[in-house]
Amino acid sequence: AAPRATVRLRLLLLLSCWLQLCHAGWGDVSKKASEGKIIIDLPTAQPAIEWRLFVDQDRTGGDSFSKLMEITIDKTNSDADIPMENGGKVNIYLFAIQTSPGDGCGDCLASDADAYRGCKENNAYACNANAYTQSETLEAIQPSAVTGLGKTDNNADGRRRGLQFKMGFSMGAPIEKLVIRRTTTSGAITLSGATYYDYIIDATKSAQNGGWWTSCNNYRTSSNADQLKSTRCKSAGSNPVGSPKGWTSYKYNTDGSIRSGEDFKFKLGSWLPAADDFDSGTTTTEDADAYLTPGETYTWKVLAINSVNAVACTGDATDAKCIWSSSIDLEQNDGTPNQITDLAVSVADASKITLTWSAPKANNDPIIGYRVQCDDVTTDGNYWEPIWRSTSTIYYIGRQAPPDDIPDPDDSYDTAFNGAWSPAAQGAQESLELTVGASFGASGLLEPGTKYTCQIAAYNSFHQSGYYVDYNGGLSNSDAFWSSYKQMDNAQADTLTVAPETVPTDGNLKCGASPDSTAVVSVNDGGNTADAPAFAPPSGSGSALPCKYRLEWTPPRPNDWSTVDEPNDWRYDLESKYDNDAQIELKSSQAASMSSDTQYYDFSTDLEYRGDETSYELCVQSKNDKGLSGSQTCASCDTQVFNPGPPEVDEFNDDPGQDGFATSLKIRFKKPTQLHGSTITRYSFVMCEQGSGCNPMAADQATVEDRRYICGSDSSEDSSEAPSASPCQLNSPTTTDFFTFTVRRYGKDGTAVTSGTTYEISVRAEDGGVSPRLIGFPSELITATTAPVPDAPTLDSKTARSITVGWTSYTYDNGVTYADTFDVYMCYSWAESGTCSRSLYAAKKTVKPSDGAGCTGCSATFDTLTPNHEYRFFIVGKVTEGETSGDSAIRKIKTDKDKPEQLSAPSLGQQKTRSIQISWSVPDVSGRTPRGDWLNGNAFQNYRVEYCKCTDDSDCNSNDPCGSTTPTPITIGTQSTKETPISGLTPAQKYVFRVIANNGQDSVPSEWTLAARADCTEAPDQVTGVANVNADTTSRAIALTWNKPDRNGVDIEKYLVEWTTSAPSGAGSQVTTDATESITIEPLIPGYDYSFTVKAYNGVLRDEGDACGTGGGDGYGPKSDPKSVATLDEVPDKPYAPTVPDDGRLTRSVVLKRFSVNGNDNIRNKEVSGYRYCATTTTGSCPDDTTSWPSVSGITGNTNDDSEFTVDGLDPATDYTFRVVAVNDEGDSSPSDPVDVVRSSSDDTVADCREAPG
Repeated sequence: AAPRATVRLRLLLLLSCWLQLCHAGWGDVSKKASEGKIIIDLPTAQPAIEWRLFVDQDRTGGDSFSKLMEITIDKTNSDADIPMENGGKVNIYLFAIQTSPGDGCGDCLASDADAYRGCKENNAYACNANAYTQSETLEAIQPSAVTGLGKTDNNADGRRRGLQFKMGFSMGAPIEKLVIRRTTTSGAITLSGATYYDYIIDATKSAQNGGWWTSCNNYRTSSNADQLKSTRCKSAGSNPVGSPKGWTSYKYNTDGSIRSGEDFKFKLGSWLPAADDFDSGTTTTEDADAYLTPGETYTWKVLAINSVNAVACTGDATDAKCIWSSSIDLEQNDGTPNQITDLAVSVADASKITLTWSAPKANNDPIIGYRVQCDDVTTDGNYWEPIWRSTSTIYYIGRQAPPDDIPDPDDSYDTAFNGAWSPAAQGAQESLELTVGASFGASGLLEPGTKYTCQIAAYNSFHQSGYYVDYNGGLSNSDAFWSSYKQMDNAQADTLTVAPETVPTDGNLKCGASPDSTAVVSVNDGGNTADAPAFAPPSGSGSALPCKYRLEWTPPRPNDWSTVDEPNDWRYDLESKYDNDAQIELKSSQAASMSSDTQYYDFSTDLEYRGDETSYELCVQSKNDKGLSGSQTCASCDTQVFNPGPPEVDEFNDDPGQDGFATSLKIRFKKPTQLHGSTITRYSFVMCEQGSGCNPMAADQATVEDRRYICGSDSSEDSSEAPSASPCQLNSPTTTDFFTFTVRRYGKDGTAVTSGTTYEISVRAEDGGVSPRLIGFPSELITATTAPVPDAPTLDSKTARSITVGWTSYTYDNGVTYADTFDVYMCYSWAESGTCSRSLYAAKKTVKPSDGAGCTGCSATFDTLTPNHEYRFFIVGKVTEGETSGDSAIRKIKTDKDKPEQLSAPSLGQQKTRSIQISWSVPDVSGRTPRGDWLNGNAFQNYRVEYCKCTDDSDCNSNDPCGSTTPTPITIGTQSTKETPISGLTPAQKYVFRVIANNGQDSVPSEWTLAARADCTEAPDQVTGVANVNADTTSRAIALTWNKPDRNGVDIEKYLVEWTTSAPSGAGSQVTTDATESITIEPLIPGYDYSFTVKAYNGVLRDEGDACGTGGGDGYGPKSDPKSVATLDEVPDKPYAPTVPDDGRLTRSVVLKRFSVNGNDNIRNKEVSGYRYCATTTTGSCPDDTTSWPSVSGITGNTNDDSEFTVDGLDPATDYTFRVVAVNDEGDSSPSDPVDVVRSSSDDTVADCREAPG
């Protein structure tokens, strides 16, 4: 039997007390806690008919407590076991039931199963006096046995084992591990020579899912009994099928602690036998020991481990602390076949691939088939289109189909499937041929030109019966038993390559024509004829460009795994034909332009407009190293009328007086020689200023209608131009004669030609007889220049506010004439003034040279300018006849930077007695043109506020109110901050303020602003320097002095002295009679500390920092810092006269009482340290030196009214007089009043102090 922690009840009852039902209490209860037991002796003074014992244990989390036992004890001795949970502390409740039936306490206990916890405190049931409760801590022992060991998951694979059991008690120490031991029914395991195999379960609490899960299991065999070694496993809640070995566990509670009676489930086992390691392919001892053999019978038992039996229960120890559960014999189910490890792939030709492998172990259930899966791994690139990819499909071979709906690999297997096929013996070779189609999608299991990787898995009836569905019990679609993938090598994949597929005739098969090779403008879909396209104006130069026909198509499947990521290696035969199929040319092995979804080819040099033909037929055929695809794919394209060719143009003559003038140009051109089937109806030109970014030959310049039309008759030099929005007619010039045209305006807006400018011009012919019209090819570029312009002016000099420009002479009309007058134009910056021209400028100055022959050293000055602003200048030369040159180039000149503009005088804000708020604004420059920035070009650095004191109005309102005093500066570094507080000012003092801006230079200071501050007085400043005059300080008085504070605008009238103390007199205060800075405080109590403060009074009801002109104070300034001074100590006060109690007169002694001082509260730091006394006969006297008096032993302190002291050695029947003094560190007090004690006579009032003779 398992040892248990027990309570032993010893019933030691006294019969007399039992019969009398005595209620003497529980004082004689005794207990002993040791060795896992509590021994309680029942009280002899507490009779009972029966005893009720309850034991429970407090819990943390979940329920508040757990009841462990409830027993009834009669008058005989009794033992009772206490099964403990994790902690070793238990609560004991013992009740004495005195009468039966009808006992109130018994009724309370019977009212509820857990009522015992409250009955002791409920007097209504008479349990309080009859109950004993106590909490005791037991020494932990080994856990109790696990119970209910049984199996779970009857349908599990034979390499798995499900166990369930109920947890026993931890018996005082938490359970740390569980050991599940496996042996064979014969008592030995053959693997590794071990006699047993242990699964060591770490029972540590985890936060996973709010409950308790085990961590990875360890294992232990008889060959390494003292070693715990980690092995791989799957945690609870995950699918364990993918793991080669492992287990899961479940515990059905949520607070994470282990409790007795709770259900546990474990799933144990390994998928692999000793020879097959899933991860590395090697054999390990761990694999051998962990493997569960299908069909084998094993014996199982469980052991709980805590700190008590952890050392004793190692290996196969049989220590009494190792309490195993009852064992159970369980036979393993059959299992699914083992994993295939030697799958091989071979390819003999392009028609099939062959898989071979060795038949695996069937695990007591014959193999009835195999599942094969082959995946397309040709490429992960961008060009292996989804429609080309081979679908991943699972096939099977065997006598009976697996439960899934899986196709057989070929019709030939139907016969074998009906019974001709039979599985090979374990280790014998199996094989399977998978056919490859001759083309994509053709008959066959696999696709041509594809690289495959395959895997295989065996199945038997155990798998087929559906047991695999429960992953906790075994398989999940047999995923754990697929073999590793076996991939073709490159040579095998090359063997499967065949000719490519035919180019498809889908919606992407298109053809069309374009005047250049940039794009197909219009196409014929699916070989159907389309209307004539509308072409954009072509770009280009030189001779006429041919029309280009383009064919587009969707690339077919190349059927060659090695080229799928290299589109430029895909090859095609291309051919163009007339309608009568006459072959024009064969384009052999031409690589077309590629993309992932379309390809195209331009027939760029051979197909021209032919009026007698209506269409071309363009064909494509794919090819690779294995040959051509099955057939050509063709599309029919209409022949087109195209844009007219370019006109021929004459060179520009730039000699003086020929083609170039100040505001006009002459150009000449001929009719195009190539019309491309079009009829010319108009001519237009595009003209751009050279370097402007405009290109007259670009198509976009024509499409935005930036051209102008040439109007007039043949050979007319007076022809005009019209904008493209209103075209005019020009009779076609002959092909042999040049047509001359004068250009004065150009562009859609009619921009005027200007002098000194170089232009680029191209001419186009147009066919306006079709809609939309065909704008022809541009002519070669004509570069033409108008008459020159003056050079740009130069900078002579500049300041922040002025600029002087100069210039020299220049020739006009190629040196024929000199200008005799110059206009100099000045403009503001572009941002403020827009265009700078003769019609839009800021200022103009006209200069007439005196020499009449140009201008040597001429200049013009412009004043009142804005600092740091860019101005633009240009010059126009004029001659007497009024002919004006073009504008010179613009010279940009920026004025110098300058100091900031002067700020306005600062404004005064809120004023307080010691501060003022100052604000200001930046200068307004909106009135100047251009406005610019008030900082005048330099970056802001700071504002500087300056201020000083001033005395009278004449000084304060002068231009130099500070005189020789340097103003105090305050710097503000943020430009947006235009205000600041000024602190540290003197109350009622006049100040002046000004502000300066700085951008590297100081601005002119602003005007001064006066702050009179007459209403800014305040109460005096804080008193300082409070000190005591030591010579005048006594035990009853203290003399103080202090420094006079600032009056703050109003004279001080008096001072208030306040103090605090622990002396009985308490705190106090005293006011000086005038403004004198000293005072003596008296009377005070000796020996106490006093803390003094002083504050001045001038009657101003404003405190420091209050707003000027307001009130609210009391006229006093702030208190000084505290000054602590102590009065001197004194000897004790005179004691009270002692008293003699009624029984204090003895024959040879007297008892004195009441040793207390009069006024004892007046001395704090010098407490009475003792007393002395004097005893004399009534005729004698005490010595004057009280220090010679005898000491009163054992009595100290100020007050001892009840203390007594016996004076011995007195003579019998003798009267005495007694006096007392009190003593402290300062000395002796004055003597008390005398006390006469009569001892010489006896009557009814005085005790007789006589003695019999000796």
